[in-house]
Amino acid sequence: MPLRLTAGLFIFLSSLPCLHAQPDAVSGTWFGEFLVTGADNRVTHDTAVLVVDRNGSTVTGSIGRTIDQQTGFRGGGFDAGRISFHLDVAGGLDFTLTVQPGKLTGTARGANMKAEINLRPAPGLLPKEALTKEI
Repeated sequence: MPLRLTAGLFIFLSSLPCLHAQPDAVSGTWFGEFLVTGADNRVTHDTAVLVVDRNGSTVTGSIGRTIDQQTGFRGGGFDAGRISFHLDVAGGLDFTLTVQPGKLTGTARGANMKAEINLRPAPGLLPKEALTKEI
């Protein structure tokens, strides 16, 4: 076997375990901004903290203004690099977030508002009960 082909095959085969060893890029705590446009077209700015646990194509978790003001969401899913879920507040909000290297971006839409969401990983930001367990 020619040396180039052997070297190329070795590099390819040795990289296969790394493909499966990649950490889940979705699960964890995310922090960022929530830009809301209301029915009156007034734009407001707020913070957003998203806590996500991904298991295959299922996503569970919560979202809120702070780590201590979280509301659980339902119908969470992960497909083609996107997270989607529904939050039963403000008449109901449907979230769609795209996973990108080091960030989640997307929208939330409801009957009377829409929002743009920009989040970054915040691994040290833990809910009070999780933080208590750590201590």
